[in-house]
Amino acid sequence: MPDEADTRIDPFTRVARGMELTAVQADFVHGVVGRPPAQDDALHHATTELVGMRNQYRYSRTECYEHVYLNNNFYAWQCLQGVEQGLADVDRCHYIKLAEALYLFVWREKIIPTLGVVLIDLAQGKTDGKIVGYQGGDFGALSNFAVGASAQVLNLTRHQLT
Repeated sequence: MPDEADTRIDPFTRVARGMELTAVQADFVHGVVGRPPAQDDALHHATTELVGMRNQYRYSRTECYEHVYLNNNFYAWQCLQGVEQGLADVDRCHYIKLAEALYLFVWREKIIPTLGVVLIDLAQGKTDGKIVGYQGGDFGALSNFAVGASAQVLNLTRHQLT
């Protein structure tokens, strides 16, 4: 998570300096659990399989969001129902395929410093993960909570130019 000073750099300055719009950073390290890695271990890699997909995620009876996976680096979200209803944004993201129809989706928000890590299971129609950020404006206290939703693919668009 970025410190307060990094968070306070405005978007115009970030662009002028060639910085990412978000101050939240993510590094991905792949490995194996329970034994030393073997040379033939297949490691997970970034995927483009979600690009062009438009999904609806229902977190509760009162919370519902839509995601549109725009390209390899960005997705758009909007709150359809809930406390953020009417809000929308485009944020930096990463997609990693773990198995058939199972993806690790990581996003890094730019307005409120937040890192989300979610497994999207399209076969089961659900997600499970965590969101980490700061508690309100307190840069000394982290907020770390579980999230999960039912997932529905609304449509898939493949652009001829990509």
